[in-house]
Amino acid sequence: MTGQTGFGSLRIPSMTTEELLAELRSSPTDLARVVEAVSSGGLPCVVVPIAALKGWQERDPDAWRKVEAWLIARGTNVVEV
Repeated sequence: MTGQTGFGSLRIPSMTTEELLAELRSSPTDLARVVEAVSSGGLPCVVVPIAALKGWQERDPDAWRKVEAWLIARGTNVVEV
């Protein structure tokens, strides 16, 4: 872990991409694909269907919070459609 990312009053440890991907391998979501796409493309934003976002929040809220913190730390915006 490389530090802390502020997230409201919640403090989430910053993770390297490799650490995050390792954790996401056991997630019942496809969040690892999002992390892989963002990390390989250096994208300034990621477009996410609202249904996918809600699904991640329901199926694995902890994983979504980690990915969201990782995206924020990278300066990558989430665009909901």
